[in-house]
Amino acid sequence: MSPYIGKKFIRFLPYIGSLFLPFVAISSSAIGEKNTEHQTQKVESEKWLNESNNRDNETAGLIAQNVQSVAQVLSSSPSELTEQAKSYALGKINGALFGETQKWLSQFGTARINFAFDRKGKLDNGSLDLLLPLYDNKADWLAFSQLGYRHKDDRHTVNVGLGGRYFTPSWMYGLNTFYDHDVTGKNQRLGVGGEAWTDYVKLSANTYWRLTKWRDSPEEHGWEERPANGFDLLGEFYLPAYPNLGGKLGFEQYYGDNVALFNRDSKQKNPSLGRVGLNYTPVPLVTIGADYKYGGSGHSETLFQANLNYRFGVPFSEQFSPDSVASMRTLAGSRYDLVERNNQIVLDYRKKVEELQLTLAQNAIVGYSLQSWPTPIPVTANAESRVKRIIWQASDAFTQNGGNITSDNNKALHLTLPHFVQNSQNRYTVNVIAEDTNGKHTKPALLHVTVKPLAVKQFRIEKVPSAADGKESYHLLATLTHGLADTDIIRDTPFDNVKWWIEPKNDDVSLEWAKPSKTDADGQLLATVSSSQPLKDAKVFLEIPGMGKKQLGDVNFSSLLSDFNLQSVKPPAEGPLLVGNNDHIFTAVVTNKQGEPLKNQKVDIKWYPETLPEGVKWSSVTDKTDDQGQLFATLSSTKPATGIKVGASMEGGKPVYTDKPVNFVIINADGIQAKFAKQSLPVIFTGDKGYTFTVVVSDKQGHPLKNQFVNIKWYPETLPDGVKWSSVTDKTDEQGQLFATLSSTKQVTNPFNVEISLDGGKNKIDFHDGVTFHYNVIAEPLPMAKQTLFADGVQSFTFKAKLIDKGTNAPLPEGLELNNFIAPSILWAKTEDGHFANVAPGLKPFFQPEKVGPSGEVSMILHSDKPARNVKVGINVNSNSFGAANNTITYFSDYATFVDKSDIRLDDALITKKTHDYKVGDDDDIYQVAVVDSNKNGLPYLDLSKYYKVAWTTGKPTSGNQSDLSVEDITGTTTDDKAFLTAKLKSKGPVQGAKIILTLTPILGGNPLTVESYPVDFQ
Repeated sequence: MSPYIGKKFIRFLPYIGSLFLPFVAISSSAIGEKNTEHQTQKVESEKWLNESNNRDNETAGLIAQNVQSVAQVLSSSPSELTEQAKSYALGKINGALFGETQKWLSQFGTARINFAFDRKGKLDNGSLDLLLPLYDNKADWLAFSQLGYRHKDDRHTVNVGLGGRYFTPSWMYGLNTFYDHDVTGKNQRLGVGGEAWTDYVKLSANTYWRLTKWRDSPEEHGWEERPANGFDLLGEFYLPAYPNLGGKLGFEQYYGDNVALFNRDSKQKNPSLGRVGLNYTPVPLVTIGADYKYGGSGHSETLFQANLNYRFGVPFSEQFSPDSVASMRTLAGSRYDLVERNNQIVLDYRKKVEELQLTLAQNAIVGYSLQSWPTPIPVTANAESRVKRIIWQASDAFTQNGGNITSDNNKALHLTLPHFVQNSQNRYTVNVIAEDTNGKHTKPALLHVTVKPLAVKQFRIEKVPSAADGKESYHLLATLTHGLADTDIIRDTPFDNVKWWIEPKNDDVSLEWAKPSKTDADGQLLATVSSSQPLKDAKVFLEIPGMGKKQLGDVNFSSLLSDFNLQSVKPPAEGPLLVGNNDHIFTAVVTNKQGEPLKNQKVDIKWYPETLPEGVKWSSVTDKTDDQGQLFATLSSTKPATGIKVGASMEGGKPVYTDKPVNFVIINADGIQAKFAKQSLPVIFTGDKGYTFTVVVSDKQGHPLKNQFVNIKWYPETLPDGVKWSSVTDKTDEQGQLFATLSSTKQVTNPFNVEISLDGGKNKIDFHDGVTFHYNVIAEPLPMAKQTLFADGVQSFTFKAKLIDKGTNAPLPEGLELNNFIAPSILWAKTEDGHFANVAPGLKPFFQPEKVGPSGEVSMILHSDKPARNVKVGINVNSNSFGAANNTITYFSDYATFVDKSDIRLDDALITKKTHDYKVGDDDDIYQVAVVDSNKNGLPYLDLSKYYKVAWTTGKPTSGNQSDLSVEDITGTTTDDKAFLTAKLKSKGPVQGAKIILTLTPILGGNPLTVESYPVDFQ
């Protein structure tokens, strides 16, 4: 019987019990009606002893009852007669119904429900037994059948028995045979027993023989079980003086090598046990008791039992009556008692010895190249304890192609599939074998492995938002699967040796991907392709081990062409071009916004002017850029021409022209000469208009060459940083002069030479002086912290100024040495009486550092060991080294004041005087005291803490508690912008004549300075 059926049966027990509830109600109703004939009825088993006496008693009782009923009727009122009639009728109906029911039930025997608990109070087992009389002559013979069901240790057992009992006046002798069936374990047993009972004593003997052979145990894995042969001797004894209390004695013996007499965990060989029990029966229906079993090897067990003993045909009133217990202990009262035997089959066990077999959870797997199989493949054996190790065998090709198998503690296999090999079946058979503890091998379990090629199920191209670097980028997304393209997607899986590339190869195209690559949650491999150059129909290829080279699609960067424009058109040389067979090549440069050239791209280019003067023509025009993004066109002329505006346009855009018109001239450098005009080179400042050089051009006879284009070149071609040529002319004026201006945004202290050439640099003419550029410096004072300091030679002011180049309005570069533009005595300190620092006593300024700091800043530190008031500080930028006549001194807007530490006063004339009253808890009296020198000059922003202790206290009031007064210091140890120290006076209670006192105590010794406020009242 399965556990499910057992649970259903137990749940059904309440319904069986409910069948008896109506009979309880009937019996109670009969009692309520004073039907005493039902209360005095005995069990059918006792009627054969007292039948004649009962018959006489019943007759007398009936006569008495009828006489009493008639008397009650005659003495009752009409309403009482109605109620008595109802009661009488109901009593008769209940009596008849109960009597017929009890007659029907009397043909059955006894039912017993048993619940047994272990010493921990846990329900150990439960049972239901039913004795059914088959033949009963109510005298000396009884033939019966006994049925039983029990649940113990998760097993369901059914008992079916037949027996007979022979009764003498003093003893009962019985024989019985039982068939026991363990539904859970499918075990069967035959039992034969004998009984010998008398009053207050029951003796039983039973023997048991197995009917089934060894079979697998449902609970003990690796074990077999069968019923154990054995016998038992049982005795029950009751006290005649107190029949409610009884005892048990028993002995059991079973035979086998591993008999579970107590439980499966305590198997023994040929075990036996002794049993001692004690029970108590308060009423016939209920028996409670405890059994103690003691066996060999120290095994013991204690069971607490609760039995429900229901006797069919016996009124409930008797089954609940304590007085009826005594009759149960007599031979007559126990006529229908259940057979006492061990209804639970005792099992013998042995370890199961069987052929070791191995089983794989999967017999075939299909994967892709070098796939790590996502889950281990479980390996199971029918006797795992005998498995020593798992051996796997595969062909050499499996391992040579990268396949690998490992065993996980003989529980599972971890697989890495081989490479997919082109033009091969890619099928492998792996033999998995178990070796037992004796070194024997099982039959191999076969695992069939098939490797399919990787495939691209889908290829997508997604545009990436434009970056600031001007490159255009796309995400290349290849969704991977294996075998056919519609199989499962390979998600979140790493791949080594992934390769992406573009054809045709282009150095301006970059491809980036993770190494190793890994598919995302959608099974996509990702690569990013970027280009700063336009590109059309670039083919995308992907190669993965196990897939081979595969073309995925095309990618285009043609939209990038719109980012490129014609930036400039440059002539072959500065100045006029010579007439003749000379080819003059003009260059057009195409770049994007980031200045990157358009490389090796064919474009639609047009050169201007389209209509050229006579003798002038275009030739060798290119329409494909080179690596520098350049396009070229050659212009030549057979005749002089002036004012030709040369330019070009790309893709129909706006034309871009050269800076100057182009002129063709016949003049030969061999027929002219040039020289610098006599000039004195002044100091040239950065950021100014610069200096203009003048060159006079003449023929060999010295006559000025007027209003002619000249092919002149100015040197040096490579200028120092920040220096540039401007306003360069190539046509002489009426005096035959040409001009060029040189300027700079940065200081150049190392002189460099200026030269000219009329023959392309073969012969150069040098300017007589070297050229330098210098900063034109101005100083801008920076805000400073306002302070009054002690004249102790230690405390100091720090003044900062920003040095700016006047020409460029930019701060001087960090690290520039100051002596390049500032005279040694650059800092000045002037007192209010007009004395400068070098004569004002006590002032000691020094410059720090020697170079310009960040953002063009310089600093000066000023301290003094003597008092000085309102010292004005300035910075002198000296230009004398450049020939300037005057120095420029820039003064700071703030003053510096130094005071002697002993020249501190508290000015009581300035103290705030309040005469009005204040409200307690709401108003504060604010006091301010000025800190001055001996000349009563206020000392703002003076930190007194180095030489004085500042303390505010309260004076004793004329009335009230001084402890109610408190002072809040507002300014601390530093005076404010008006030289005041400030505090608040508060009170938490009414006070009159309250005062606040300020005391400055010299730290280095001396008399303290004290000032006291005017008294105020708090109401």
